[in-house]
Amino acid sequence: MPTELFLSRITICISLLCGANVLISPQVFGQGAINFNNRAVGANPVPVVAPIYGFEPANPTLSLRGNATTNGGNVTYTGPLLSGTGWTVQLWAAPQGGALTPISTTVMQPAGPLAGFIVPPSPAPTIPGAPGGSQVTFDVRIWENRNHTITTWAQVMADPNVVHGGSGTFTTAVAELPNAPPNLVGLTSFNLFAIPEPGLASLALVGGIVLLMRLSLKRRSPADPRVGGRRNRFG
Repeated sequence: MPTELFLSRITICISLLCGANVLISPQVFGQGAINFNNRAVGANPVPVVAPIYGFEPANPTLSLRGNATTNGGNVTYTGPLLSGTGWTVQLWAAPQGGALTPISTTVMQPAGPLAGFIVPPSPAPTIPGAPGGSQVTFDVRIWENRNHTITTWAQVMADPNVVHGGSGTFTTAVAELPNAPPNLVGLTSFNLFAIPEPGLASLALVGGIVLLMRLSLKRRSPADPRVGGRRNRFG
C-alpha cells in the first residue's frame, strides 16, 4: 500500500474518532434547559407567576416566601413590587448529587405593568450534567447591586448592609431540545429583607458575659495556691 494512501486513511480514521467524541461530549448532550422567568404564563407544564417584593414597611427584617393572597397563595405582602436594573437576579442550580452554582444572571423589569418580574434571559440557561427529564434543584437570589458594583453572591454575604432576598431551594425537571425549556415549577414569590443590627441590650449582654469570663479567669490564675498543685495545709 502506498505510504500516501496509508497516511490518508489514518487521517480519516482520526477525524471520525474526534467527531464521535464531540458528539458524545457532555458539553453537547446531557444539558437540560430551564425557563428562567417568574412570569411564565404558558402551561409548560404549569404556569409560574411569582413576583418579587420589597421590604415589609412595618418590619424590614421580616423574610416572607410564598405566593400572595392575590395570586392564589396565603401570604400577605405589603412591600412594593421590585423593578429596575438596580437589582441583580441570579439563578442557582444543582443537578442530582451536585452543589448549587450560579448559571444565569439578569435584572428586574422596569417600573410599570411588569414590575415584580425579571427580564428573562435568552437563550434559556442550561444545567451541565443534567440531562433532559432529570430533576434539578434551583434557588433564585436577588440583591441590590449598587450601580452594578456588587456582582457576586460572595460579596453580598460579606456585607450585611447589602439588601438581598431569596426564594429558597425547590426542585423541578429540565428538558433538552427539541423540547421547550420548562417553567420553574415550585418557584413562589418572596421579598427583600434586612439583617437586623444588634441592639444595645444585646451588646450589653455580650459585654457582660465577656467581663464575667475575664473575672473568672483572674480568680483562677496560677497565683492562687489552689491552682497548679496541692494547697499547703499549714498555709
